[in-house]
Amino acid sequence: MLDKSFYEIFVNQAPNALAMFDKQMRYIAVSQMWMEDYKLVGQDIIGKTHYEVFPEIGEDWKKIHQTCLTGEINRCDEGLFLRADGTTQWITWDVRPWYDSDDTIGGLLMYTQDITKRKKSEEKLNLITQRLLLATKGSKLGIWDQDIPNDVLVWDDEMFRLYGISQDSFAGNFNSWIKLVHPEDRPLIQRRAENTMFRGEDFEVEFRVILPDKSIRFIRALAILQRDENGNPTRLVGTNVDITTQKEFEEVLRRVASLEAKSKEMEQLAYIVSHDLREPLLSIKGLVELLLIENKEQLTEEGKTFLDYIKQATLRMENLVNDLLDYSQLSKIKELKEVDCGKVIEMVCADLNSSIQSNNAKIIATDLPIIQGYPLEIQLLFQNLISNAIKFRKEALNPEIRIMSKKIRGGWEFELKDNGIGIHEKDQEKIFILFQKLHGKTKYEGTGIGLAHVKKIVELHNGQITVESEVNKGTIFRFTILTDSVYVENR
Repeated sequence: MLDKSFYEIFVNQAPNALAMFDKQMRYIAVSQMWMEDYKLVGQDIIGKTHYEVFPEIGEDWKKIHQTCLTGEINRCDEGLFLRADGTTQWITWDVRPWYDSDDTIGGLLMYTQDITKRKKSEEKLNLITQRLLLATKGSKLGIWDQDIPNDVLVWDDEMFRLYGISQDSFAGNFNSWIKLVHPEDRPLIQRRAENTMFRGEDFEVEFRVILPDKSIRFIRALAILQRDENGNPTRLVGTNVDITTQKEFEEVLRRVASLEAKSKEMEQLAYIVSHDLREPLLSIKGLVELLLIENKEQLTEEGKTFLDYIKQATLRMENLVNDLLDYSQLSKIKELKEVDCGKVIEMVCADLNSSIQSNNAKIIATDLPIIQGYPLEIQLLFQNLISNAIKFRKEALNPEIRIMSKKIRGGWEFELKDNGIGIHEKDQEKIFILFQKLHGKTKYEGTGIGLAHVKKIVELHNGQITVESEVNKGTIFRFTILTDSVYVENR
C-alpha cells in the first residue's frame, strides 16, 4: 500500500471536498474544497478530532465511522447535515479506510460533495411542477408528449378524461388518437402537423372529437416542437383544452348578431311597407269619399253599401299599418329612465277619456311605483291593456279595472284585473300572437296586434307576461318589469 505521506499530498491537492483522519478521527489532511464547503477557511483543524470541529455530529454518524474503521465502505447519494448554527446542508459521501504500508488500517478517508444548491433547485422545480399540476387540473388542461421517431404518444390523466376513454383502450400512438377526431377535421390536423414539422409553423388547431357516447366536443390543441442537432423533428409536447362551452357561446353571439341584423332589416322593411301602403290607402279613402259626395244621387243603395265596405276596410288597413309600424319600432335601442307608473296611468286615462266616459269604466290604481323603464313603451303597455279591458266588457256591466303592483327581486310585478267577458282556456296561449284575433271584426274592432305589442314591451324590459281568465268571470294579466340591475349597470 502507498504510505501516509502520499495520502496527505493527494488529499491536499484534491479538487473536491476530501479529508483524511487517523483512527481517533483526528484530521491529518484536508482539501481546500473541504474547508470552503464547510465554512472552515482560516481555521487550523489539523490534529483536531472531527467531533471537535463538528460538535453537531450525532451518534448515527459516529457508528458509521467506527464501522468503516473495521474495513467497511459507506456511501450515501443524498443526506441531510444539520449544522450547529441552524443551517442545513445536503451532501453525498463516501467513507472508507486507508491502509498503512503494513496493510493495517491507519484511519479514514472521507469524500463529500455539497449538493444543497441542487436540492434547492429540485425543491423549487418540484414546487413549480406541483403548482403546474394544480393549474392544469383546475383549468382542465390535458398534457401530451409525442416521441415522433418512435411514434409513442403519452397522455396525462386529464387527456383521458377529455376524450372519455380509459388508458387500457388507448394504444399510445398517433393513429390511435386521430381515430378519436371527427373525420371532417382529420385532414386539417394532418396539414397542421406537417406544417409544424417541415415548415416550422406553430402548432395551434381547433377540432372536434367524438366521445364514446357519440357526443361531440370542441378541443383546442397547442404544441411545441423539439428537434435534434441535425434539425430533425424528435418530439411534440402540447396541451388540449375543451372549448365546447366557448364555441357554444360564440354560436349564441353569432345568432344574436344575425337576429339583430334581421331585426334591423325587418324594422326597415316594416317602415318602408307601412309608409308605401299608407299613401295608396289615403288615395283609396279620398276617392271613396269623393264618389260618395259627387255621385251621391246617382249611386244605388247597393253601390253606397259597397263603397261603405271599401271605406271601412281601408280604415282597418290604415290602423293595421300604423300598429305594424309602432310594433316594428320596439326593437330600437333606447335609454332606461325613471318612470312614475301613477302618472303614466293618469296620462293613459286622459288619452282614453272618451272611451272611459262612454262605457262608464272605472280605473282603480293605488300606490303604483316609480320603476326603471322606457317611458313611451310603458305608457303604450298600460294603454293597450286598459283599452283592451274596456273593449271586451260585459254588456250589462260597467267595466272595472284594478291595477296593483308588488316589489320583487330585480324589479316589479304588476297585476291588471278586469270584470270583462274573459278568455276561454284554449285561447289563452293565442292572444299574444301577432294578428291573432279571437272575435270577429264586426263585433270587436282591432288589428290583432295590441297584446302582441304588450308582450314585446314586457320582454323589452326583461320580464314575462301571463294571463289568468275564465269565461264571463273576467281576466287577470300579470307581468314583470325586471330592469333594476340593468339600470344600475348602465348608470
